[in-house]
Amino acid sequence: MDLIKYPLDTAPFEEVIARLGEECSEVIKEIFKGHRFGFHAHSPIDETTPMQRLLSEVRDVKNCLTEFEKRIVRGEHL
Repeated sequence: MDLIKYPLDTAPFEEVIARLGEECSEVIKEIFKGHRFGFHAHSPIDETTPMQRLLSEVRDVKNCLTEFEKRIVRGEHL
């Protein structure tokens, strides 16, 4: 999900957890695409590589983890 279009800082805690799970699954998907097609193979649709998409998804996971950690420190998980 687009983290710019749907910012995490205004989302409920449960949504942050759901988005974290979604982004982690995207990382896994791109890892397997890289293994299957090669990490530097270009997509016929948009010319991106699995490595480029993997790095983008890793950045999204980092952003989700940062927001998740902020919420835990604030005690929103209780």
